Amino acid sequence: MIKISACVIVKNEEKNIERWLKNVKKYSDEIIVVDTGSTDRTVEIVKKSKVKLYFFKWINDFSAAKNYAISKAKGNWIVFLDADEYFTPLACKRLRPYLESIHNDGMVMGIRSPLINIDEDNDNEILSTVEQVRIFRKDKTVFYVEPIHEYINCTKKRSYPFIISDLTIYHTGYSASVNRKKTERNLELLKLDIERAGGENEFHYPYLAVTYINMREFDKAIHYAELCIKNPNRKVRSQLGQMYHIILGSIRAKGGDLDEQQAIVDRELKDLPNHADAHWENGRLAFMRFDYVLALKEFDEALKWDEYAKDPRHFSEESVLDKSLYYLYELKAKIEMERGEIQQAILDYKISLQKYSYNARALVVLLNLLRDYPPVETIDFLKEIYDEEDEKEYKFLCDCLERSPRNEVYLYFVRPEPESYSALMAVGAYPQAANEAAKRLRSIYDMALQWYEPDNPRNVWQVLLPPEWKKKTSR
Repeated sequence: MIKISACVIVKNEEKNIERWLKNVKKYSDEIIVVDTGSTDRTVEIVKKSKVKLYFFKWINDFSAAKNYAISKAKGNWIVFLDADEYFTPLACKRLRPYLESIHNDGMVMGIRSPLINIDEDNDNEILSTVEQVRIFRKDKTVFYVEPIHEYINCTKKRSYPFIISDLTIYHTGYSASVNRKKTERNLELLKLDIERAGGENEFHYPYLAVTYINMREFDKAIHYAELCIKNPNRKVRSQLGQMYHIILGSIRAKGGDLDEQQAIVDRELKDLPNHADAHWENGRLAFMRFDYVLALKEFDEALKWDEYAKDPRHFSEESVLDKSLYYLYELKAKIEMERGEIQQAILDYKISLQKYSYNARALVVLLNLLRDYPPVETIDFLKEIYDEEDEKEYKFLCDCLERSPRNEVYLYFVRPEPESYSALMAVGAYPQAANEAAKRLRSIYDMALQWYEPDNPRNVWQVLLPPEWKKKTSR
């Protein structure tokens, strides 16, 4: 029978710690929280949860704090998520059976899991996907190294101590509201580590590139990303895809033209011919050059390699394509519309909106494409994308319907007042709708007159008034 210890180090995590505790209680036998100096309600919340709470004086070393937490664990498996990380519901259910199935295999010292960075401030938009070790055996040969951007290390002689799983983790630490503060903290810690190391070295380059693009210092971001790309060290070069993404993002932020971007993408395709991001970027640039044949070919290549990379047997390189999948399908749909492939365009717009449901531009186009379909079919189609029980999603759908032709679909979702202008337009009662619009217009004019003051200079709204109302303002 295995025992699972869930560990975390915290400092001022009152926003995240309750969710973390709720998540780890689903699969752990022991919960260990190490506080490194919180001044908010973090400790108070943890104490109420009746878990094991320890205190560790912060010494600017994440590995030291995490290894202290491990030393307090009694389980034979450690799950070490950050406070802003949590397993998906499916992963929570599968974690214990999975560990039990591999527990007796002494070759396996840890588990590599897909970690999806999401932005809580933007409807949980996916930012990127990477692979991380967050589950490992309690063993003296397994411990954290490096004071910042720490990672788990295994010194036992094994050909491949960390196996790959599909136990997916969500990470919210790069959300817009917290990213700047976190970046500034990381830069200070990086500077301390560089000083301890006697200067910058190859292992600092990728972290400096990430830090500087987050701080919008694009020239520095490009400089360190290029150093990383040119470095022969295999561990450093494992982050090539992310470095090319940083360079492209920096060039775009600086207003770089398509040729400048294409030169970078050509290099990326040469270095990473089987990386989904490279084909996506090449396809996007082809679309902007109106080379739709190449664009579709590259979009299909991107989707093929994205599917390949998501197989746990292959996953390794960080990818940002998940963040852009909704846009890829939107561009595919636009090309299909140009080619007269309306049915396929409708399906791709649907996939795009299922990837990111708050894309008003795509939804308005889709609603127009669906206007000639039977209302019942359109209503069912939209229900496959939007949840009527979700207040935010429902409001967004209604707002977009307001910008689309009034019809029975509009009536079903928006439910306007009977005999209102919108309701009359939706049922095709155009003369009555015109009368209703005229009534509303008259009420607007009357309201304007109520606010009219004779001594004020003549305003634009007075110029636009019909003659009957102009006479009233000229008295």
